[in-house]
Amino acid sequence: MFTREESIHIDAPPEAVYDYVSDLTRHPEWAAQKMTMRDAGSGRFESVVVTGPITARSVLHIEAARRPEDFIYVAEDDVSGPHRWHFTISTESNGSRVKLGFERMHERFPFTVLQPLVFYPLIGHPGMVKGLANIKRAVEGTSTEPKAAPGTS
Repeated sequence: MFTREESIHIDAPPEAVYDYVSDLTRHPEWAAQKMTMRDAGSGRFESVVVTGPITARSVLHIEAARRPEDFIYVAEDDVSGPHRWHFTISTESNGSRVKLGFERMHERFPFTVLQPLVFYPLIGHPGMVKGLANIKRAVEGTSTEPKAAPGTS
């Protein structure tokens, strides 16, 4: 099974990070690829993601929501099949360590070969890093926690 994880430090409390990433309707704000997201009700969502010439339509459902430390959802797309995304959020220094993980749930040819050799290195890894950077920018820009002035303790 193909899995990968990336992480970033965000200068905001875990609750602020969790509230942002667990709102799937805000996913297009931070996604690396062009995306639309629609709340379909009953904890289900529908998304369309465009990556180059590929358009993937997905039905998403929330698998676990434990504020402020874990948020997991499964996206079942019509191109590569189901995959699980998870956010693990922990306190780190004066902020949070956010881990974003991806797991291909069923190995489907040709993705068994193309995912580790082509898709992840060229699209997946840069997309996860960019997505985390976008989350950092959004959450740090909206955090209501006061920050210390430079040079103070």
